[in-house]
Amino acid sequence: MAIEYKSHIRTSSATGSKIDFFTCPAGKTAVFKTIIMYNNDTNNNAQTTYLLDHSNDTSNSYALGDPDGYTIPSGSNTSWTTPIVLEENDMIKFQNDQDSQFYYGSYVLMDNAGNTRFKHITKKITSEDAYSTIYTCPTGSRAILKYWQITNAHGSNNATGNILAYVDASTDPDTFVYLSFGTINSSAIAYDGSRTYNFNAGDSLQIYNTEQPFIITAFFMEMPVPSIRGQ
Repeated sequence: MAIEYKSHIRTSSATGSKIDFFTCPAGKTAVFKTIIMYNNDTNNNAQTTYLLDHSNDTSNSYALGDPDGYTIPSGSNTSWTTPIVLEENDMIKFQNDQDSQFYYGSYVLMDNAGNTRFKHITKKITSEDAYSTIYTCPTGSRAILKYWQITNAHGSNNATGNILAYVDASTDPDTFVYLSFGTINSSAIAYDGSRTYNFNAGDSLQIYNTEQPFIITAFFMEMPVPSIRGQ
């Protein structure tokens, strides 16, 4: 797997619309460890970060973190330290209400052909009161869920009794465990980036949401099951 350690800088004076910060090149995967956003304007800046998962939706991007955004005081910065995974043609975008914004990102760029793969899913769920499968670990692989985020994008209704479940395909019937359960208020999020979850081939991540639409973002690492000598 060819690996390059790189940085990326962008400035913007656009306000009110999303601007492109980075697009993952063809045949590559990028993992951003740090992104710094600096407000060089004389006013406080209301900013939102967006991700586009090109394999799920070629035109619509969805908020990473609070969908209502965050405020960067004049002459100050904030940062993302959650590792952000982008696959081919995926994008990071920003939206601001002030101009003179500066961005810096530190990332690793990898060939897609490597045995170890990093996966990004950002998906809009338009069904409700039913389970939707977000991810299934491929045959011959193991996977580690590194980060997940669920957003209630309904706009007015709070959603109660939502479930994020790990489903074990090796049992009959399938055994499941709730990774998260509870209420997500309108325009609010639930997330976890502090724990990791291992998936065997066929195991899946599923969501049950009681309002719609919901947006889910998840970052995985996939690797082939190693052959064991003598077996």
